[in-house]
Amino acid sequence: MNLKDIEPLEKNKNYLIFDISNLAYAAFYVHKNENMDIILGLAAHTLLMMLNFYYNKFKPDTVILACDRHNWRVDYTKSKTCISKKIYKGDRHKDMTKAEREKYELFKQSLKDFEDMIHENTKIICFAQNGCEADDLIAGFVQIYGKDNKITIISRDKDYIQLLQNKNVKLMDPVTKKFHSLDEWDNNVDLHLYIKCIKGGEDNIQSAYPRIWKKKLVKAWNDPFLMTTIMKHEWTNQNNITFVVEDLFKENQLLMDLTKQPPIIKKLMVKTITERIQNPGSYSYFNFLRYCGKNNLKTIAKDIDRFNDLLS
Repeated sequence: MNLKDIEPLEKNKNYLIFDISNLAYAAFYVHKNENMDIILGLAAHTLLMMLNFYYNKFKPDTVILACDRHNWRVDYTKSKTCISKKIYKGDRHKDMTKAEREKYELFKQSLKDFEDMIHENTKIICFAQNGCEADDLIAGFVQIYGKDNKITIISRDKDYIQLLQNKNVKLMDPVTKKFHSLDEWDNNVDLHLYIKCIKGGEDNIQSAYPRIWKKKLVKAWNDPFLMTTIMKHEWTNQNNITFVVEDLFKENQLLMDLTKQPPIIKKLMVKTITERIQNPGSYSYFNFLRYCGKNNLKTIAKDIDRFNDLLS
């Protein structure tokens, strides 16, 4: 299923899309040692200020928040089909204490409440679907809408650089306030992803060929014989399990290349994006004000008129 072949519902628009889960979790980790009420208030305040700042900076036609849910990669890596048997992002929270885990779960629920408030009480569109990560929905949106619209992504996740192959797409880091560019990947996304899928490492993803040098992989990129030799290489891990490099490489492509989701997930991505674009919410001044009061967002509530254009 090629998402680029799908006709977008809108053309000649300017979209601003936030990887809101990525941005919210960054705020959580900065303040994780604070009292929980302080963490939740600071996170909501930070997100709303950020949304308004970039809305005023880029003046988009439409603002979109992309949200994480329990995702298909975890389910796949827990299944019998998975070759590596390494759970996707399985080591991400291993060093958390019990108290930190409890805080983290409360924060996730608070973030869900924030997303629901935005979806139900503003014109901002929220992409969220059980089974998908935010990066799936952003990547799907770029593939469908990027050829006929301008899209600016706000995220700290450098994996989105692969989406910059589309010249209508920009990616900004909200910390440095600088745009990323393909120069960071030597203007060769395919080569960079090839190396990345061989090396693994990130998000608890198994290396397809441990300890191989990058220089050798670059050489193989232009040498079909060496490429075949690498892909057919077999190695055995400490548990006496033998792997073929090509098998792990293809599995890593599935997990890391944002155009290679399984067909059933791509259909879910398209369905979610289409439904949310067709059915934006409406702005409720009073419900938003009530949310501010409930979460002690006094500064936001006091200057609520500053946010009306963003929310409505």
